[in-house]
Amino acid sequence: MNSITSSADRIIPDDQQSLIDVAIIARDIGNHEDSYRICRHILSINAENGFAMYELATLDAMRGRHVEALLGLEKNIARMPGDERSIRFAARMSARIGDHAGARAYVKLADEMSPDNSDVAWLRELCDFMQYYPAGVADRISAKIENDKRYVSKDCLIDWARAALQDRRGFSMIRLGDGEGAFCRISSEDEQRYRSLYRFCRDDRARVWFNGEIDLIESGFTDTAFGLRQAMYDADVLGLPYRSWVAHEYQFCGPTGITCLVNALRLAKVPAVDRGQSWTTQQVHAELLQSTLLEKLVRECKRISLISCMSDAPHILKEAFDLDEVDFYRIPGEKAHLHLLGQDAGEGRHFPDRFNVLMDELSQPLHGQLFLVAGGILGKFYCTRIKQSGGVALDVGSIIDAWMGRMTRPNYGTSYTLPAAKSKI
Repeated sequence: MNSITSSADRIIPDDQQSLIDVAIIARDIGNHEDSYRICRHILSINAENGFAMYELATLDAMRGRHVEALLGLEKNIARMPGDERSIRFAARMSARIGDHAGARAYVKLADEMSPDNSDVAWLRELCDFMQYYPAGVADRISAKIENDKRYVSKDCLIDWARAALQDRRGFSMIRLGDGEGAFCRISSEDEQRYRSLYRFCRDDRARVWFNGEIDLIESGFTDTAFGLRQAMYDADVLGLPYRSWVAHEYQFCGPTGITCLVNALRLAKVPAVDRGQSWTTQQVHAELLQSTLLEKLVRECKRISLISCMSDAPHILKEAFDLDEVDFYRIPGEKAHLHLLGQDAGEGRHFPDRFNVLMDELSQPLHGQLFLVAGGILGKFYCTRIKQSGGVALDVGSIIDAWMGRMTRPNYGTSYTLPAAKSKI
């Protein structure tokens, strides 16, 4: 793919639409230099190509060049006053650089052009949200958490889990990403203020988990998910969005990235008292995978429990880690990732069907059993119940995907796939 993007402007120098498509592909795979060069080439042929102008603004935003991005968008809007996409993007870039009057003006223009467009409602609230939580404030919040004395390393986490296993007492570690952040309920006043923005974020994340299978409100999922606050406070170690991730989301100023990560950090800081809880990075599961610390702990246990959507995982983990037994609690997988997980992983309905049954199953005494939990946002509630029942729960998420050779996270590659899984791929 890189070879194609690096030579596209030489192979098809005059096919502007195809070149735009290649520039977008180059951007999506992280090859910003080629994408930038292709867009510049298009504009050298046709200085009025609005698609190339828009893509250049996108690249500038992703590089942190927000003033340049806004200037490019303004040129595009002057050339095409009816370009709603550029207008909405300009609102976000204005908010990003602190020009909140400019952001409101662009939102008003977008509203006048499309008064029934639901995107305008959440855009208005996003700009307001960014006024209260600009990039600098978000960075200070995440930096303060990472520098807090309660922030622990992956080694410390594993030592604590090992001690809990030896003492046969409950313990849990859960992680919060943008999916969980979408359902971090701060207060009724906050919910009212950002009603459209939060609805957009929740619908967006729920599409990954359920893909329209349930109605979030009528099914009771939203009310259940709002219980995440208590699950957070009940955890012994809480994995929070890391500083560079938060900074990255403020580059492009997407609604879910900014809103959900900031709200996860906001909710983590709500308690006025020290609950004796520790924090770590949301990426601690990846650190455990890369360091083999988790693998060593699993091998020591000889018997573990697994909550996952992949039915072949128990046998493969048992063989790979020389375990005596793997107690398996199957859950349906994320509907949007079935092309990576396999269609069989999606069989059944996770919420409320399997969720209610599994919560009952986990209410039995668990006697210090190690649980590896890969269950998305609902997995946080499983971890809490496991701790309450005397088990040791680690929210490992996509580690199981990597071990099984399912590339749901491209940064893992295939180097962590277990030998028994490789033989089946």
